[in-house]
Amino acid sequence: MPWNEDEFQNACRKFRNAFPDLQTFEQPGERYVYEERAYKDELFGLYDSEVRPLLAESGSDILSPYCNILLRRLAATGEQQNLISWRTIDKISDLSAKQTLEYGRIIREVVESNGTEDSVTAYGEAELQFWQSESISGLRATGADARELVSLLLMLHNPREYMFFKFTYWNDSAKLLTGEPLIKHGSHITGEEFVKCQKFARSVFAALKEAGFRPMDMIDVQGFLYTLATPTWNQCAFDSSVGHFKQRYEGFSDFSSCGEVYLRSQREFKQEIVARYETSVKPLIESDSIDFLNAYHDLITGDLESQRPGGFEGWRVLTSEVPQEKKVAFASMLQALIRSGANRESIDQYGNESYQLLESDELKGDSQHIPEKLRGTATLLRSLHWPGKHPHAIRAVWNAAGMKFRECELIEPGAVVDGRLIDKLDDFAEDVEYALN
Repeated sequence: MPWNEDEFQNACRKFRNAFPDLQTFEQPGERYVYEERAYKDELFGLYDSEVRPLLAESGSDILSPYCNILLRRLAATGEQQNLISWRTIDKISDLSAKQTLEYGRIIREVVESNGTEDSVTAYGEAELQFWQSESISGLRATGADARELVSLLLMLHNPREYMFFKFTYWNDSAKLLTGEPLIKHGSHITGEEFVKCQKFARSVFAALKEAGFRPMDMIDVQGFLYTLATPTWNQCAFDSSVGHFKQRYEGFSDFSSCGEVYLRSQREFKQEIVARYETSVKPLIESDSIDFLNAYHDLITGDLESQRPGGFEGWRVLTSEVPQEKKVAFASMLQALIRSGANRESIDQYGNESYQLLESDELKGDSQHIPEKLRGTATLLRSLHWPGKHPHAIRAVWNAAGMKFRECELIEPGAVVDGRLIDKLDDFAEDVEYALN
């Protein structure tokens, strides 16, 4: 595996700037312990006491207690762990008792085999088949979910040997240090990929050791790589924005006691459109495509009782000039997106196929706005179908927030929606949610 020593030295400087009181990982200072180490050590202790003993009991359910410790508020931070999104855990929580045991058996076999290449390949194939089963309804886990669930489980089981990894951060850090991505975009986990990622982690461990950092285990490597790949969070800008937000919405205390001004201007109309979606659009996901599209069109362009005449008119994609057969095809794409759980693979498919469908003579005068409208349509539909779990993305708003809090644009002009972009937006939304809490 190639190695860029200059970039590694730059990464070390960035890491030391982020944790200025860190001498080595054995003498890490208060900030590193609080932000990166204490809650992971606590999570490891919970795994050791509540999950590990169950591995000695043949046929026992390890998945439920594993998910339970991931959702628990930790004493170190007062919050849940932030390695795996609660959205991923929610998908497991929706399973029946029988399905939970089956999925637990699949993931258990990887741990019992000590994460060998063959066992991870078998896990990836069985996990994919499990979620494709017709008996599984609702949100479906993605390749990213599978990768995160099993790699974190293995890190908790043996932190000296295995590192937790996820697509967005580890690919960015790997490209910096080796010039090569670790994980293929949109892929499902394989043993070959897993071995490659762990080999990279061990290379970083060795480099940190040689540089005098004295890493104790892969938890330290994970913290180093997360810091390397994550744009700096501007807490001062965030605190200032919270102050302006409270000034703007008089009477706002928190989101459970938000005051009348916020309720009227931001909350009521969103609650109304979610309620209308539940009754007029959601039941048509499995029905005729045109009936579904007409209902969705009426929802986002119609007047609301609470406010905002015209609804979300800006997200209307299809004009009267678009032929009927294209409207049917586009409606089918939206229905397929929701039926698949709006996972990374289905978002990729929707982004490619919808853009090709609508990049036509009929819409030539509006072609520069097509990617924006397709992204808005998909993220709005996703946020209405699973309210509270997924954000609706407006480029100007999200880029303004990205520049203020992360000093980077989140959505490039003209970017076609794909799974990678949605992961990026979801990660940013989780960062903001975590900061608000």
